Amino acid sequence: MKRIIVSLTVCSIAALSLAGGLKDMVMATNNAVIKAIKAKDVAAFEKAVKPTVTKDFKYIEMGRTMDYKTMVSNMKMGFQMMDKVEKAEVKLISCKESGNKGTAVYVVDMVNTMMGEDKKVHKIGFKGKSTDMYVKVNGKWMCKQMTWTEVVMTMDGKPFDPSKMAPPANTGKGK
Repeated sequence: MKRIIVSLTVCSIAALSLAGGLKDMVMATNNAVIKAIKAKDVAAFEKAVKPTVTKDFKYIEMGRTMDYKTMVSNMKMGFQMMDKVEKAEVKLISCKESGNKGTAVYVVDMVNTMMGEDKKVHKIGFKGKSTDMYVKVNGKWMCKQMTWTEVVMTMDGKPFDPSKMAPPANTGKGK
């Protein structure tokens, strides 16, 4: 009887982990990424993300396509520009699996402070909606492409285009 209960428990846990599948993986990754962003910790960001992306991963934001290495490099530069992360949240909108393919759609809402060219502290806001494409590789869900389908950035509550900013001096603030 004891063996049957243990077997049923193991099977139930296995079934739950398989049933959660992509959604659980996406949420766990996003939660680790948000924690890394709040700490401005590039190493923690990479630890959370690298094991979950395919070798040919593509990151698409505001019309620019990047590989994983370029995405991380830009994240590091962004962390160096930030003084303080005041808000970083993610909300999963949908998650669908179909065979060995899947998609996840979520919204990210972030606010941080940074020193502007005018030597004043400004609040920078980022709200974006991402649609990520996943594939199963050796039985594990991996992100093949991350595409920001909506991006709104603000500075002190007003629309803001970061491409018009001068690059930051090396402040050494990011990890």
